[in-house]
Amino acid sequence: MKSYKSFRLFNEKISFLMDKKAMIVIFILFLVTSLVFVISTGVGEMNINPLSVLQVFIGGGTESDRLIIQSFRLPRIIVALLVGMGLAVAGGILQGMIRNPLASPDILGITGGATVAVVGFLAIFSDKNHSLTVSINWLPLAAFIGATVVAFLVYSLAWKNGVPPIRLVLIGIGVMALMKALTTMMMILGPVYQASQANLWITGSVSTSTWNNIAVLAPWTILFLLIAFLYA
Repeated sequence: MKSYKSFRLFNEKISFLMDKKAMIVIFILFLVTSLVFVISTGVGEMNINPLSVLQVFIGGGTESDRLIIQSFRLPRIIVALLVGMGLAVAGGILQGMIRNPLASPDILGITGGATVAVVGFLAIFSDKNHSLTVSINWLPLAAFIGATVVAFLVYSLAWKNGVPPIRLVLIGIGVMALMKALTTMMMILGPVYQASQANLWITGSVSTSTWNNIAVLAPWTILFLLIAFLYA
């Protein structure tokens, strides 16, 4: 127990142990991430030195620096950070539950399910002018539903008096291949506009990220990260 540090919160209603070595690693990685965050905020077509970036963070800096950092660069960096955290924790949870280092959302077909749902959404809700008939804000929900359906499908197919890790991974790889085939088929059969839009979502981009995206993404990401941390 000497290698662990105990924490008790809310009059000992919540208590947990943390490995001291893990705490040191987390602290070092936090410092490195903070440093990269500041440096990357100042890098671009117009370079801004780190001291000026920090001044903007605390409400100072020139008007042009505040415009570039607050309106353009910060939303992209924060979205990339939140998405990266979510992907990392999702992979870690799957590897821990399945007890297999190969497990990840893309290997098990979960990412493929989301991709099929995205392409299907663009195909179903597009009119003859290639314009969406519903709000684009429903697209993340469609992706989530697709990922959830495939996750249950993989789990049910792998069930045989339990879910052996190797069986789950192998079935996940097969389902992922099927999802890729369906995605490619829909992109080929659909209009060019649909294929380009779907490819943008499949590849991923933060180039058009705004504070509105952060407002939608941040609460859920932070909430589920805290839940995952406590359950771990």
